[in-house]
Amino acid sequence: MITKEQLIKLAGNGILYAGHVKDSKGNPAKARLNGKIKLWKTRPDDFSQPMKYGIKQCFYLEPGNVHKWFITEEEAKCSNQC
Repeated sequence: MITKEQLIKLAGNGILYAGHVKDSKGNPAKARLNGKIKLWKTRPDDFSQPMKYGIKQCFYLEPGNVHKWFITEEEAKCSNQC
């Protein structure tokens, strides 16, 4: 699982791997960070990181779905098998 602090260090550049979605070859799906992380002073635990998957699919990485995403492909593979 990736943390808020790790997302801040990536600074909007990088690739994350899904522990819950596989690509056509059976490997964890990849999504790219697509912009700057949004933080709030009034809600310090909350954040919103724009992500891009494939050609047209965009979504936000938020505290509710961050547990499904990993920095390395090995961590994502292990999340379902270990």
